[in-house]
Amino acid sequence: MSDAAPAISRKRRVIRNLALLGGGSGAAAALTLGAVAINSRALSLQEFGTYALLQTSALLVAGLFTFATQQPVIKLGMAALHADDRPRFERIVGMGLAADTASAVCAALVAGAAVLFMAGLVGVPPSARSAALIVAASLAFQGYRTSEGVFRAFDRFDALGAIQVGAAIVQFAGAALLWWIDAPFIAYGALAAIAIALPSVLQLGGALAILHRRGMRPRSSGLSTPSADRNEFAAYCGSTWATGSLDTIRMNGDVPLIGLVVSVEAAGIYNVARQLAGILRKFVQIYASVLFPELATLAAQRNFEGAKRVLRRIVLVTFAITTVLVAGAAVFGGLALGLLFGEEFRAGHAILVLLFAAAGIQLLSATYSMYVQAFDGPIAIFHAYILATIAFALVILPGLHVLGLIGAGLAQIAFFTVLTLACFRRLARAGAQGKDLP
Repeated sequence: MSDAAPAISRKRRVIRNLALLGGGSGAAAALTLGAVAINSRALSLQEFGTYALLQTSALLVAGLFTFATQQPVIKLGMAALHADDRPRFERIVGMGLAADTASAVCAALVAGAAVLFMAGLVGVPPSARSAALIVAASLAFQGYRTSEGVFRAFDRFDALGAIQVGAAIVQFAGAALLWWIDAPFIAYGALAAIAIALPSVLQLGGALAILHRRGMRPRSSGLSTPSADRNEFAAYCGSTWATGSLDTIRMNGDVPLIGLVVSVEAAGIYNVARQLAGILRKFVQIYASVLFPELATLAAQRNFEGAKRVLRRIVLVTFAITTVLVAGAAVFGGLALGLLFGEEFRAGHAILVLLFAAAGIQLLSATYSMYVQAFDGPIAIFHAYILATIAFALVILPGLHVLGLIGAGLAQIAFFTVLTLACFRRLARAGAQGKDLP
């Protein structure tokens, strides 16, 4: 039988899941952007910059302690489901939740200590320390990436989208309420805590409900898990933690650096540009959530020709999307910043264009890194992330001193460019050696 029917089915499934998750995430992104716009007008520029510092610093700490447990749950868990081995799937989920819980608690403790002893280093004033402690405590309730793996393993992208919209509605309503009552800054600390923790809490509850409806539950008997599963799970968690930590430094380390090197106000301006460019970054996350299970299936089937066809199409679409969005940011970016956040934020127009360009390159790098990970394992891309992080550090540290915010945008572009080239080189080298990689 021809591969055409499975290919058509796979294409329809990818498009459907993109539509389901993309619709929910698009609505959530719009609501989140609305909440940021309200906060930017309710707070002074210094307070808004402090709010951005609290949120991004917390996410930086959280990312350094978070394991990408959804990926081994997808790869190992889907293999268990295909073999109708429910106890194995339950043990894999149990291992993931144990790792998630330990990492979340550690993140909260470290963040609390950082608030007490290091908050002033990045420009957080003493008056905001109470709000910072609330944000730090919220890290105990974030993460739990295993739940995302459960949703994706059972193809429940519709529920993921609904959860994102629900959490964004709460955040938007909270921002509007605080603006309406002219709330003190500590209330904005609580709002930031809700924005960080609520999506994970809802997602975890939803994942447990999905398992319960199927007569399944997480098993905590890790020692009874076959050593092959334990070893592969640990290898995935270790390698993805390393790459995830490097990506976290890139993604959330720039705002604290701006607060330290430039100013708190500059951190606020940079943050709103990040939020607008985050529309494309959000699409990258959706795209990765939808595509990686399909690549894992292709890898399990050793369907290399199908993988090559998908790769060629994605690269062409990526270039088209990036070109359109960067051109749009160049023409309309300043107007959008002024209308949404206030005239003082028009100063972020140039950085907005650079961040859209970086997000477009990120879409391309996500494609190549997922291919390397699906067909060659997570350890293979660690070297690429090291090179990309070195490039980021080499650009951002002198760039902020010399070019201000522009240096941060150039650092983001440098990271994704090096990551893309390194993953492309890995695939090309494997092909030259006759290995079965796209």
